[in-house]
Amino acid sequence: MKKFFTLVCLGASLCGTAMAAETVHQGQGMSGENAYSEVTFTNAQDGTTTKTAKVVYTLTATADNNIAIEAKFENLDPATFIGLVDAGYFFVEGVGETPLTLADGVYTATTTGTFTEGTAYKGFFKRMSAADWYGGSLEFPFEFTFTKGGEEPGPGPEPTDPTDGRTPKNVYNAPETIPADNIFFAPGWNPSDQYSYTLTADAATFVLTAATFERWQAQFKIPTGVSFTAGDVYQLEFDYKADNAFTGFVKLYQNGDDNTFAVSEDLALTTEVQHFKSPVYSNKPMQNVLLLFDFGTNPANTTIEVTNIKLIKYVTGDEPEPATTPEQLYLNGAIVGWVEPSEANADKFADYILAETEKGSGIYTGEFEFEAKENNSFRFYSKLDGWDNSSIGASQDDKQNPFTFTDNVYEGEIFIGGKGSWQLPDDFAGKVKMTVNLNEKNIKLEAETKQDSIEAIEAEAAEAVYYNLQGVRVANPENGIFIKVAGNKVEKVIR
Repeated sequence: MKKFFTLVCLGASLCGTAMAAETVHQGQGMSGENAYSEVTFTNAQDGTTTKTAKVVYTLTATADNNIAIEAKFENLDPATFIGLVDAGYFFVEGVGETPLTLADGVYTATTTGTFTEGTAYKGFFKRMSAADWYGGSLEFPFEFTFTKGGEEPGPGPEPTDPTDGRTPKNVYNAPETIPADNIFFAPGWNPSDQYSYTLTADAATFVLTAATFERWQAQFKIPTGVSFTAGDVYQLEFDYKADNAFTGFVKLYQNGDDNTFAVSEDLALTTEVQHFKSPVYSNKPMQNVLLLFDFGTNPANTTIEVTNIKLIKYVTGDEPEPATTPEQLYLNGAIVGWVEPSEANADKFADYILAETEKGSGIYTGEFEFEAKENNSFRFYSKLDGWDNSSIGASQDDKQNPFTFTDNVYEGEIFIGGKGSWQLPDDFAGKVKMTVNLNEKNIKLEAETKQDSIEAIEAEAAEAVYYNLQGVRVANPENGIFIKVAGNKVEKVIR
C-alpha cells in the first residue's frame, strides 16, 4: 500500500492528522484512457470504512512549455467527505503547486512553472476535507512524461544508472547545533520548550516531552553543509526508531524554497530500527540543503533516534574530494556596515577576509582595524549566501555578547550556525588580530590599541641608552651583553 500525504499546510484548520490512502490507479500520461487517478480513503472514525474517489484529467502542453489543466473529480460527495471544500490544487514535484479554478463542475488552470520536453514528472491533484473523517488532504497521484504532442513517447533506450563509474562519498556535515530559527515545536500550535535534542557527526536524538497533534508541530531543520549542482548525483539514507509508534516525516530541500526538494516521505516510526534509503537523484540542483524531520503527532514523552545519517554524493574518479573546510571566512559587523552576506556584495567584503592558514587546516586568521564606537559588534560567515546560512557566532541566539581583553587577549567559544555577535568595548580603538579555529570551535582575539602603537613608535624613535649588567651606563657598548633602554622599551642585547 502506497501512502500519499499533503506536502504544504494550507492553514491550521485544514491541517489534520494524515490518514491512510490506498492508490487504486495512479494516473499515467498527459491524456488518454489512463489519465485518471483513483484512490481509496479510510474513515478515521472507525479505521475500517473506506470510500473510493477519482479524478479524470487532460494535461495539454502550451507553446511556452507550461501545462493547461482540465480535471473533473468523481465520487467526492460532501455528505461522505465531511468538510469537503471546492478549492483544488495541481502539484508537480520540482515545479510547484497551481490553484485550480472551478466552473460547471470542471477544474481548469495553466501552470506558471515550465516543463522540459521528454522529462518524467510526478505529482498529485488535491482537495481538502475534515481531518477526522477521511484524512484532511485528499491526494490523487499521477506521473507523466512532458511532450508537446501530449502522448507518452514510445520505448526508448534502456535507462542508465547515474551512479555508474562513480564512487560514493558521504558529504553530510552535521552542525554543532540546530539554529534556533530552524526549530518549531508547538503542541496545538502553541510554541513550547518541552523538547531537547543532541547532534553528533552522523546521528540525532530528539526527546519530545510534550505531545503534538498535527503535522508540522514538531519541526527540526538540520543544515547539512551541502549544496548540489545539476550535474551531481546523490542519495540520502539513515536508520531510525522511536519508543512510541506514530508517523513522522522527512524532507531534503533547499533552504528558503519548500518547492525545491528531493526527498519528501513519511516515516512509520516504531520501536524497531528501520532503514531509510531514498532514490538516487540527478539533475536536481539545490543550494544550502536542509534535512527536515517533522514529528508532529508524537505522543508525550517520546524519544526518536536517527542514526547513520549519510548524504551520499557519487563522484567521478577525476572529481576533487569534497571540501571539508571553507576556503575563507568573512568578517561582518559594524566595521563593514552589517552588509547582507551575498555574492552581490562580494566586493564589500574584499578587505574583511580571514584566510585559511593552510588548506584543510580549518584555522583562519586576519587583522582588522576598528574605530571606537557604540555597538561595535561582529560575527563571521563561511559563505556569502544570505543572513540565515553559514554564520559563525559568539552564541547560538541572535544577540550581542560584550567581552573585554585581558592583557590585550580574548579567547572564547564559537558556534557554527550561531547568530550571536562579539561586541567590542565602546572605547576600544585599534587593530585586532583574529584567529578562528573551526576544529576546536574557538576564537582568539589579540588587540593592539592605538596607544600601544604610539608607544611602540616612540620607543623606536627614542635615543637608546645602554647599561652593563652591573647597572653602569656605557657610552660605547662593545664585546659583551648590555641592557638597552629606548623610551619605555627595555631589552637585553649582545654587542
